[in-house]
Amino acid sequence: MGFTALIDSGASSSLLNAEIANVFGLKIDNGITLRGAGVSGHFKYWITKDVEVTILGHNLVFDFMIPTENSTLAWPCILGHDSIFQVAKLEFTSFKEQFKIFFRKARVKKF
Repeated sequence: MGFTALIDSGASSSLLNAEIANVFGLKIDNGITLRGAGVSGHFKYWITKDVEVTILGHNLVFDFMIPTENSTLAWPCILGHDSIFQVAKLEFTSFKEQFKIFFRKARVKKF
């Protein structure tokens, strides 16, 4: 089962919609609610750790913030600098409306 994610070069953290987290049975630390800030203002969130993700055949492990209120995201998943940018180099070519992704082998996890 898969879904589309937005790669956001302006996002410090990676977000995952709470409904998606529930569908995949992710463990959410709901004992601690943290506060964050984003383009849309402040929000409360939980953290889920060590989520196994496969992107273009590469097995990776990321942590995600799960918004607890106003959890309707434009995308089911937003990959920010704390995830995809730690394991891959991305080259954006805006005038061609495309990007290239180059994975770093040392950071890719086998599962």
